[in-house]
Amino acid sequence: MNENIKRVFLGLPANFKQLVVWVDDEFRTNALSLEPGGSDVIVEYQNSLIFGYDKIKHPSMYIRKFWYGNILNQYKDFENYNDDEQLKIIKADIHRVYARKYEKDTFETEAFKEIWNSSTSTLTPWKELEAFDIKEKNSLWKIFQGYK
Repeated sequence: MNENIKRVFLGLPANFKQLVVWVDDEFRTNALSLEPGGSDVIVEYQNSLIFGYDKIKHPSMYIRKFWYGNILNQYKDFENYNDDEQLKIIKADIHRVYARKYEKDTFETEAFKEIWNSSTSTLTPWKELEAFDIKEKNSLWKIFQGYK
């Protein structure tokens, strides 16, 4: 982990600051994830591990891709399971997902929001992140429209 990178923990449980393991750039396969900006996503697993992913341009696709990459080793036909079966497997592995989308001037002030929770969510984390992404784009569009 690069200790020189400034991290923001607004909106997260207090203990996360010491527990989040930020995934280094060397593990990224998409060149866009090396460029500053976009979204940060925190995934808290049922086993208490917490991973942070920064500079994500398409959070729902990113989370889905790494989830499928990990889960297909254990559940070869995961894509063919119905939604309820998939959700049951996901909930057994992931506890909560937080995300925040920021612009250059809001990097230090934009708080994380809980996007998905194994106790309450009825959709997959990536479907919830799709809705989050659309909501954030609409909010930015409304702000932009106010400047006209």
